[in-house]
Amino acid sequence: MLGRHTAMGSYSDHSTEHHDDLLDRSSYSLMSRIEDVCAMSIPELAAALALDGGAVHRQLAIMVRNDLAARVEEVRDDQRIRRFVLTPYGRMRLYRHRAHHIDGLRQVLARWNPEDVSALVTQVDKFVDAIDRTSTTGGDDPVTGPIRQQIRG
Repeated sequence: MLGRHTAMGSYSDHSTEHHDDLLDRSSYSLMSRIEDVCAMSIPELAAALALDGGAVHRQLAIMVRNDLAARVEEVRDDQRIRRFVLTPYGRMRLYRHRAHHIDGLRQVLARWNPEDVSALVTQVDKFVDAIDRTSTTGGDDPVTGPIRQQIRG
């Protein structure tokens, strides 16, 4: 819900200055996971995010064309493994996207008292942890993790 509102520019600042830097949800999820692990193959990403390998392949192809990610090859046990890493431009876009969401959350919560913010963080953590425990992706979410950390800080 919060992601949709920030991506649509629902906060009080309707400037388009940073909206061009926003990533679509698929790119953001893949880029966050790649950043968390450093380099991942299509099957690894598909398994980690519980997605179809074909969908991951198509999204990565778009990200490579847009210079958000790059292919790297590793040789392991006489096999070539194609993995994907973030480009410097992709990393910058990922950080800008996160900063936009964090700034938006700060705007929304600016008039809340610290106790209410703390209570919200506690409940959101509890909610996300419950989802992580029942998720097929196996735990810590690199997409929400950095944002949760910033809200706590």
